[in-house]
Amino acid sequence: MSDPLPQAMVLTAIVITLGMTAFLLALAYRSWHLNGHDEVQDDVEDRRIVALADRDEGPGTADAEAVDPAPGSGQDDRRTPAATGSGSGR
Repeated sequence: MSDPLPQAMVLTAIVITLGMTAFLLALAYRSWHLNGHDEVQDDVEDRRIVALADRDEGPGTADAEAVDPAPGSGQDDRRTPAATGSGSGR
């Protein structure tokens, strides 16, 4: 005899997927019906973050994080407590 539980779980997953798909399609249709278009506007905060990211990514900075700064150059501000001597001493 075979166990009916795996078959029931697969059938349940299929039914849930179809239900979610129908719900999302109904939501998209309702949005289109109310607004007359399906264009999603950018958020002001998203535009600001993209502008900051574009500004930070200047020429030659693509691999800046992959290369360690020269020792003693003062560019590495990410010191661990053990390296700075402020650890708990354990």
